[in-house]
Amino acid sequence: MRRLMHALFGLLAASSTMPATAQLQWQSTGVQQVSHTAPAPRAASGKPAAKAPTVVRQASAVAPPAAANRPAPVRQAVAAMPPAPRSGSAPRVDASVQAACATCGCAGGCGCGGSYYEEPGCAVVDPSCAYGDPGCGCELGCGCGVEPGCGLTYGETCGCGDVGCGGTCGMGCGDGVCGDDCVPVVLCLPPIRELTLFAGVQAFKNPLDGPNRDRGNFGFTEGVNVGGSMSFLGVPGVGYQLGYRSTQNQLHGDDDLNTDSGHTQQFFTGGLFHRKPVGLQYGVVYDLLQDERQGSMDFGQLRGLISVTNPCGHEIGFQFASKMNENTVALGTAGTVTYHATNQYLFFYRKHGCQGGEVRFFGGFDDDSKGIVGFDASIPLTDRWSLATGFTYVIPEEDGAGIGAQEEAWNLGTSLVWHYGKRAKQSYSGQYRPLFDVADNGSLIIDDRP
Repeated sequence: MRRLMHALFGLLAASSTMPATAQLQWQSTGVQQVSHTAPAPRAASGKPAAKAPTVVRQASAVAPPAAANRPAPVRQAVAAMPPAPRSGSAPRVDASVQAACATCGCAGGCGCGGSYYEEPGCAVVDPSCAYGDPGCGCELGCGCGVEPGCGLTYGETCGCGDVGCGGTCGMGCGDGVCGDDCVPVVLCLPPIRELTLFAGVQAFKNPLDGPNRDRGNFGFTEGVNVGGSMSFLGVPGVGYQLGYRSTQNQLHGDDDLNTDSGHTQQFFTGGLFHRKPVGLQYGVVYDLLQDERQGSMDFGQLRGLISVTNPCGHEIGFQFASKMNENTVALGTAGTVTYHATNQYLFFYRKHGCQGGEVRFFGGFDDDSKGIVGFDASIPLTDRWSLATGFTYVIPEEDGAGIGAQEEAWNLGTSLVWHYGKRAKQSYSGQYRPLFDVADNGSLIIDDRP
């Protein structure tokens, strides 16, 4: 016990006489050498003299980050790396790869067990290193940037069987489910700026209902209409629109056709347009109707519009529709009749509301000297919902002996419209809102020609 006490006092005495010299400290950012001077003697006044400044010199080498601070892929990569080569043995690295490694600041040889895993900007690999070669450290996987041609960058991960990383573990990126003979295909879709869904009721009549019919069709309708930008064409302000409408009519059959089943229709609309809140706007779309009243028949038309809008929301313009095909139906001993879409020439006036919504009145004629009048409107109810309604009436050229009832055509409909993104009010000033409504029996009117 006495000897222990003497040893302790000896150590204390020795430490009290040691000068305050530089000490080495290990910090998270590297090794720093901190130099402190001995305490300054007190001045004659009794106040301590000014303390000499502390001098800090940054070490030339930076300590590697702690293992816990590394990204998960890096920790897995370092854990899977083979032991470092013994002193005096150099890693197997090509001269060109070594030069590239030096450029990105990766020491020890990129892709061959070096320290580039701790350098986020280093993505160089050894092209001579075969995938899965434990001697090169290439068994780490695509998530660590070791797989040549994989395309993944530092810090990205992929699991076994991920086809985006080469199919299965241990397989090269070109050895996935497609094989080396396949060519990847990238499908680019233009962005959607406006999307609406609608559903409602409608009634219509036209000569396709039959030569002896003077009654109309009633049913339901629903569909979708989308619009977006075509900026990738290099033409500023050009938009596209695509729409679909389905109708279900005569829900309880037809005695003239001796059926108790209703008939359906499908409308498709697609085209390009240029819309401006103030100024010139124009567009053209192709409309397709598949009708099942007298067997399945397809009707196509080209529809166009040009108009001018002033700053007060008043718009005047011209709209046309031109038939693209005809369908001939045999009537037995009575011969045949040919049906086609009506050629229309319409002038219109439209008023845009200050809080959204619009109302349009139009009138014109077709190529058979029949008059056409109509009205449509869209009124926002909330930020997400609006009400769309309208009618079209084709005035027959003759109205005697029941001929007028066979030649007339009309359409009446009302729908509730849902706007994606709560744009029921804002969409009316949108540059890429569809310029045309999806075709219906008021814009694609069927007429006959004996």
